[in-house]
Amino acid sequence: RLIGLDPGLRFTGWGVIEVEGNRLRHVAHGVIKVTTEGSLSDRLRDLFEGVAAVVEAQRPLEAAVEETFVNVNPGSTLKLGQARGVVLLAPARAGLCAVLEEHTAAMREAAARHRVQDYYAANLAFHWALVEAAGNQALAAHYRAVVQQLHLSRLRNLSSPAGMQASMAEHAQIVDALAAADAARCAQLMAEHVTASHRRLAGA
Repeated sequence: RLIGLDPGLRFTGWGVIEVEGNRLRHVAHGVIKVTTEGSLSDRLRDLFEGVAAVVEAQRPLEAAVEETFVNVNPGSTLKLGQARGVVLLAPARAGLCAVLEEHTAAMREAAARHRVQDYYAANLAFHWALVEAAGNQALAAHYRAVVQQLHLSRLRNLSSPAGMQASMAEHAQIVDALAAADAARCAQLMAEHVTASHRRLAGA
């Protein structure tokens, strides 16, 4: 299932199709309308929420967003570029949320069965998905090195029911904040998770 989006600050068109072999099937289409009143930041927020609602309702697997074309008015081009950025963000965040929810479910199942190795693998996949989403190669390399150094300590920490349950709760909170598009809360929870994990490792 694919969603196509044509961004604009006033009107953003969208259409959803499904690919069945060599055939394309129309699923739904519509227009997200944003008021011309209010500040630019308010209008961009309304646009994001509108696109996010469509993505949540239609559940596309892929998204295609129309490119921004430079026109005579530089100011209009800049605003359209900002609108396109918001439109790109909504399906990207939804995709990341779906991946993280899948890893969280795997952690929850492993915790219920107290399968430490399975929990650890799902935990690593969760963190790696976040690191990849950041698009920072230096961060990715640093994370990989840290994981290798702390491998045995993390396994020992997660082998205790209390450590596993605490870790599970922290990851679930991060996903909830991300799904709510609360960037400040998400950043706070991730920082607290790192600090709490460090404390658990020190006491393991």
